Amino acid sequence: MRVLILVLSALPLHTAPSAPLNLTFPPGGVLNDSITLTWLPPRHPNGVVLLYQVQLLLSSDGEVFMNTTDNTTTAKLSDVTPGTQYAVSVRAFTVAFGPLSDPVITNTADGEGTCSAI
Repeated sequence: MRVLILVLSALPLHTAPSAPLNLTFPPGGVLNDSITLTWLPPRHPNGVVLLYQVQLLLSSDGEVFMNTTDNTTTAKLSDVTPGTQYAVSVRAFTVAFGPLSDPVITNTADGEGTCSAI
């Protein structure tokens, strides 16, 4: 006689997270050659956030994606072009990527110094 045992899990299935919140550039975070960005985790992570993906949208050259290596809520984007406008968005990853956050827009400085978000 065969006995079949069925185990049902009470744990919810994980789905993609909501968008990260409150993207900001800390003081001194926008230089002529780098952009530092911080954000808050998603309101609804729907599981454990494993990493974030930062989207850097250039005003003329398309987009670049950068993944964080963990669930840190800060990223430094290097090798940006001085005097260029960028739109930056972030999305979280659990079992899938969630939606991109609303973008924040900034201009890198033309030379030395910093520039604030616009």
